[in-house]
Amino acid sequence: MTEYLYRFRPVDRLLGKNHELERQEIYFASPDQLNDPMEGFKDIFWKGDAIAWQNLFKHFLLCLNHAYATLAILQEEYPITWQHIPVLDPHKAAATADAVALQQSLFDQFFSNPTVSGYIDRLSRRHVPIRRIELETHIKSIHLIALPIIFNTYQRRGLIPRQKIEMNFVDKTSAEMLRLLDGISTVDEAEAGTSGGSFDAEIIFAAQRSTARQLDLINQYNRTIDPERKNRLFVLVNFPGEYVQQIEQIVHPDWYAACFMIHCSNSSTWGHYGSSHSGVCLKFKTTQTDAGPTLRLRTLNGIGSGGPLYGLTNHLFRPITYDSRYLAIDFFRTLGRLPIPIANAQWYSDGKGGRSSCAEGFVGQSDERRNEYWKDFYAAATTKLKDWEYEAEYRIVLYSSLFELSPTDRAVQYEFSDLDGIIFGIKTSIDDKLKITKIIANKCRIHNRKDFNFYQAYYSSRTAKIEYSKMPLLKFDINGAG
Repeated sequence: MTEYLYRFRPVDRLLGKNHELERQEIYFASPDQLNDPMEGFKDIFWKGDAIAWQNLFKHFLLCLNHAYATLAILQEEYPITWQHIPVLDPHKAAATADAVALQQSLFDQFFSNPTVSGYIDRLSRRHVPIRRIELETHIKSIHLIALPIIFNTYQRRGLIPRQKIEMNFVDKTSAEMLRLLDGISTVDEAEAGTSGGSFDAEIIFAAQRSTARQLDLINQYNRTIDPERKNRLFVLVNFPGEYVQQIEQIVHPDWYAACFMIHCSNSSTWGHYGSSHSGVCLKFKTTQTDAGPTLRLRTLNGIGSGGPLYGLTNHLFRPITYDSRYLAIDFFRTLGRLPIPIANAQWYSDGKGGRSSCAEGFVGQSDERRNEYWKDFYAAATTKLKDWEYEAEYRIVLYSSLFELSPTDRAVQYEFSDLDGIIFGIKTSIDDKLKITKIIANKCRIHNRKDFNFYQAYYSSRTAKIEYSKMPLLKFDINGAG
């Protein structure tokens, strides 16, 4: 039974501008705000038929077109980011008849290119699933085909001034693209004919990606590509690699985590999360359910006519799984962020009555598939490599399929009665202890509480761990002034 769970906090988060202690708040961080750069990593792979691959390339072309249009408007005046690109549904960007006609013109030119059709054919016949590194290599080649098509189309339609194309490097890559295209079949044959996994195609594509990235760096160093023109760099150079990362958001909803530990006896944990032992550790009482330990939190439950609606509900603590591998996810069959009509129209249809075989494994096909989808979602949000096993972490995962959670929505309030006590670190200063005890004393009066506990951490030579002991003399007269 997990009766208590522990949350380390630096004093400046508790007492500083965040006022976490006074507000009784737990902040739910996005994966990129957590300390492990691999947080939320999924071993996504791509294995589909010609319809699925054609629609992936179409999706890429639409996203690139949107980025290029934004560049044409903003130039370098304001930074362009992925927040400007409607990755979930780039088709909706065509809001006028002219925009629809422009998109169709891009499709016609792009898919009539023999290199593009060759890619679709070869990728759809791959025996082995394609991972990120290989996909990035292929998308980078497709990017060099799409750019001049978009550029020339915009010029013909008078959407940008007549100018000489500045992408001379595009023309020099045709032979390389054809060589890479031929290499797909060679790699696939080698993989299919090798038993025991002795042939690793990822090494080949990793080398190609490394070469491409080195050339990008050299071009920027030599100012062949101006590194100061960030927006142009985003669209012309960095877009393919970042696109492969961004389309992951189509798979699962964004999630946020609040991290807790099953114990607070590890010195490294105190060092990393407790401000080198000068912070504190919050000790929470949990409520036991059949699913596991929970904590009551006041979270955003909906939007009404009067604004956001908040409610107090039990949130499940999920133990972290420490594994040597990350969860493998089949991209084409796990497009769970998309409504079923959009998934069917934009990913599983060829627009001529044909239907992709990938639709048979789509999330919306059955209750069993949906349950599997959410199981994978939580597994991805609660899996870390074995290097982190010493943390013995539990976390609460927060997400919404209905609306975007702002940083304010992710600063969630807990019940004061669920906070058993506060453990002071070995180096927590007297001044910080006084500030914390004054806040707690005031809360005890407000909530008519007499049982709040303070603890002091110390090093135990007997256990060779960080232990803590109760400070029984720290009591408050909730009816008095001190």
